[in-house]
Amino acid sequence: MSIKWRIMGFVLTAWTLAAALGGMLGWRGVWGTGSAFVDYLIPFPTTGGMLHVMTLVPAAGLVGLRSTGAEPFSALARPLLLGLVLAGVLLMLNMNDILLALNSDVPMPRGAHLLQANPLGLFALTDGVIAQLWLSRREDVPRSFGAWVAAGIALLAPAAIVWSIAHEQSPTAKYRLLLGASREGESRGDEIVTLYSTMGFAPAELAAEMRTNLSLAMPPEMHETAEDQAVYFFDSLQSARTMDLGAARATWCRYEDGTPSRWHSGSADCFSDHETFAERLERAWRDTDPSLPVDARQAAARQDACKGVSIAESASFSAVTAQRMCSALAR
Repeated sequence: MSIKWRIMGFVLTAWTLAAALGGMLGWRGVWGTGSAFVDYLIPFPTTGGMLHVMTLVPAAGLVGLRSTGAEPFSALARPLLLGLVLAGVLLMLNMNDILLALNSDVPMPRGAHLLQANPLGLFALTDGVIAQLWLSRREDVPRSFGAWVAAGIALLAPAAIVWSIAHEQSPTAKYRLLLGASREGESRGDEIVTLYSTMGFAPAELAAEMRTNLSLAMPPEMHETAEDQAVYFFDSLQSARTMDLGAARATWCRYEDGTPSRWHSGSADCFSDHETFAERLERAWRDTDPSLPVDARQAAARQDACKGVSIAESASFSAVTAQRMCSALAR
């Protein structure tokens, strides 16, 4: 078989088989539209087929170089393609959760959670396997120690690159604080947030890190619904995710009404000794005359709760509950 036909046969087989496998697995297109089968067949920049070009071209090149006998690629084609297979396997594994399990105490993913729909991994895997069948036969020649070392590097290099990139992008490597969970407290306006820390439990360092990443826990004065906030820090990601508050190593209590925040060692209660505006409004409602019409009772309760609240100019747009609620008294 000529080199041209060998390469064309490989390209057509690998291209269609990868698309068929994506469709059989029930995957969707790269941008979430339609079946993966059609998406992977089209080599446009906005489709999965464009990703296939990244693995198909080098695999086809190795098939051709092996046929020409050009060294060192002729000798290294098979280990390089096996390395492409290993890289594809790693790309299809749920590396974020696997590395998270290796670097923390969360359980290792199992079953369906062990894999992810990664088209680039599927392409590398299928191209590497199919190319093995398309390599021209080669007479066995004695191999030197250096040749074996080169083959070993060629085999492991693609997988090592994928592992290195995955490790650098893993949550524990990129972030010093990871969100465990969040939920409302027992009273309206209370919020509980749990965070896993890989940077120790020095209050100043934790506070500085949180200010650089507000998505971890929006401060109460910037939060539409939270008035009091208890942030618990853990050295166990599993405890942070299950909100086992008793295992917290430090607690940061934050308030939107200007009450100074405070730090506690271990797990602490941030709510029982502080009254939120929502709680003050509820207490004022209970103290009003129940015989009054509802709207009049609501107005009286809000007027009572707003005593002493200084209204800022932008109060009606404020995330601080007291400012927003009390600025509407005139209306």
